[in-house]
Amino acid sequence: MEKWAVDKNHHVRRLASEGSRPRLPWSFKLEKVISDPKITSSILESLNADTELYVRKSVANHLNDISKDNPEYMLNFISKWDLSNADTQWIVKHANRTLIKKGHIGALNVFDFEKNVKVKVSDIVLNKKKIKLGELLVFEFDVRSEKASDQKLVIDYAIHYAKKGGGTSAKVFKLKEMVLKPKEVIKIQKKQLFKDFTTRKHYKGVHSIEILINGKSYSKINFELLV
Repeated sequence: MEKWAVDKNHHVRRLASEGSRPRLPWSFKLEKVISDPKITSSILESLNADTELYVRKSVANHLNDISKDNPEYMLNFISKWDLSNADTQWIVKHANRTLIKKGHIGALNVFDFEKNVKVKVSDIVLNKKKIKLGELLVFEFDVRSEKASDQKLVIDYAIHYAKKGGGTSAKVFKLKEMVLKPKEVIKIQKKQLFKDFTTRKHYKGVHSIEILINGKSYSKINFELLV
């Protein structure tokens, strides 16, 4: 795989990264890589500025896998990379997506996101409180700055899906990255389609939408899915 990582064919280079991912979907976990992520470090180093998006996505996903078990190792590993290179910066940004969603301070620092967020989220509304499978749920809310300086924010939302056996399971989705100026108020609207996919089956019951800013929860509202 170390030889594949420097191959002229981008499909082969991608295979080096994808085939050694510790948590590759639809496959078994690579427990040795999970316990010792240094095993794949030479492969990732060879690919950290790859010009092919197809390869960069795999490298970012590989690093994101590592961050789920070894976040400090992953952050230290990429800290030596040259972020002035646009391809490398793209990889690092997407590699940190899970940590940023969780509000991990180290990941927020990489891209200078605000660590001491001071905002107020208000007026969160849904277009309907009950929806059927196949319908769109539309929600909107306001974000108001309560700080005297600019704040670099990553705004996400989590949907807490009702599970078949009871309880809920949350999935976080990207919404917006922005710089919020002092006293500024922005209104954000989002549409979410509820339909079954091969990767997700929906169940009737109470769901909720939660607004997250730099990994911190600010508001939550319930709705009911009628399957």
